[in-house]
Amino acid sequence: MAMIDKLNIKDVRIRDPYVFPYNEGYIITGTFKENGFAAYFSKDLEVFEGPYTLVDNQDTNLNPEKFWAPEIHFYRGKYYLIGTVLPLDGKRYSMIYVSDDPLKEFQPLGRCTPEGWQCLDATLFVEDGHPYVVFCREWLEVTDGEMYAVRLADDLSRIVGEPVFLFRASEAKWVRRDNRYITDGPFLFRDKGILKMLWSSFGEGGYAVATAHSVTGKIEGKWIQQENPVFADHGGHGMIFEKDGERYMTIHQPNSPTGAERMVIISIEDNDNL
Repeated sequence: MAMIDKLNIKDVRIRDPYVFPYNEGYIITGTFKENGFAAYFSKDLEVFEGPYTLVDNQDTNLNPEKFWAPEIHFYRGKYYLIGTVLPLDGKRYSMIYVSDDPLKEFQPLGRCTPEGWQCLDATLFVEDGHPYVVFCREWLEVTDGEMYAVRLADDLSRIVGEPVFLFRASEAKWVRRDNRYITDGPFLFRDKGILKMLWSSFGEGGYAVATAHSVTGKIEGKWIQQENPVFADHGGHGMIFEKDGERYMTIHQPNSPTGAERMVIISIEDNDNL
């Protein structure tokens, strides 16, 4: 673990931020480390300490500059990190890592997106006691970016089902039509009993985050797109967490130029587009 001085939130360059409540504070991870995954710890989401190395990649077959969008989940007594990697001679995919301590080294468990597909941004969701990942199939491969779900083994070590198609980016009216139908950053949550998904693409104001909801309350859907984004001003890849009994969304903004990205926290209690 390489420690540095404490940093203010505005001084930490980060994309795809993810907040995991832990030990009377919060672990913040995201896209900012080369050749692996790392995290910061904060008591108040203002001052960060770290970084803590979570995955120090030793796989020489992976591109050392391409480690994206890690998330931390607690499941059946252990901590799991899910992040996207890019092999030097293949297509990007999402991996699962496991640890007994979310601020210490995670060990590789296995890939969680289909072989031969170009995928990213897998997220874990448990439905009726069974673990699933929801992930994006790249627009670079299918033109109109797609969202899928696939069931995992109970120990998260492998895929045990067939991928289930959920929706395409072009189904959302707010997505900009310029031959880039991108799907990014799914995050599933329940809101007053309704199963919803945050996800990102590009709208009129640039990178944005919006929701879809499942009319059946199940992962398989059918999924209906919200008409307007939750946030539409050049920021996205959102997730939702609670602090002091109130719900917040965190995103990175702006989406460009490289180096300008920062973690932004937004109260969403009164957002009509959620």
